[in-house]
Amino acid sequence: MKLNDGAVKIFLSAKGTMNDVSQEIKNFLNYVDSGIVSGTFVKELDEAVRVVKSNGKARLDFMTYQMALLESKMDGREEGIESVARNMIIKGRPLEEIREFTELSLEKIKELAQKVKVPANRQ
Repeated sequence: MKLNDGAVKIFLSAKGTMNDVSQEIKNFLNYVDSGIVSGTFVKELDEAVRVVKSNGKARLDFMTYQMALLESKMDGREEGIESVARNMIIKGRPLEEIREFTELSLEKIKELAQKVKVPANRQ
């Protein structure tokens, strides 16, 4: 897939049936799908995975990183929902409707409403 910025993205599927990738990539996708190790790259990758899994500090670092990613994703979702609520407030939608669409509490919606600058034609 070519993007407007000149970047190219390639999507691979471990369940793909087309024969349009190298044997090393097939080996990697088979490893992802089944855990079967074959080929030089996959053998090196599997060994690296085993080393990391056996290293307590590396596992803790990975879990900490994974939690940070999850928290970031949750924060982004919350920001998006609050943005929708603010836009609905600006458009003059009823608080109950905003609560229904965003699943925010009425208290949170009222708090956002106090912070929102309503356009002059809506006042």
